[in-house]
Amino acid sequence: MNSRTVEIRELYKNYTPPQHVLSTVQALLDSVPDEYVSGLDHVVLTNGLIKMRRPRVLGRYHGKQPGRPPWVELYVNRIAVGTLGHAWIPFLRDLAFGFALFHEIEHHAHEDWGTLWENFMDQKYWYLKRVRRPFLRLLRVYTRSLR
Repeated sequence: MNSRTVEIRELYKNYTPPQHVLSTVQALLDSVPDEYVSGLDHVVLTNGLIKMRRPRVLGRYHGKQPGRPPWVELYVNRIAVGTLGHAWIPFLRDLAFGFALFHEIEHHAHEDWGTLWENFMDQKYWYLKRVRRPFLRLLRVYTRSLR
């Protein structure tokens, strides 16, 4: 199974997601090397509850269970907040949704998400290659502050 066969499902309740969410997540998923998503069945895009025990949670990895393959759940309403109201800017959209998706894939593959970011940045934002290392360092510091 590779990233092209990982199904993306949309399951929202009383919520309309921002434009381009599905295409953004598909592009991010397509950039992931096959070995990182091997065995991953699907990604569910949904809206998380407003009052959750952990308000910073942007998604969840659901590991393999008897009779159920592993899958990822992303809370689109929470991730969209990370675009700071500018979801129409592709880079901000990629940054917010990539942070959440790659973090959950990290749980599945047991690999550092920095590699996933490098692959994606090399493919889509190749012209930013000179600033990639400082960008990834800042992103790592930011993600540590969220834990």
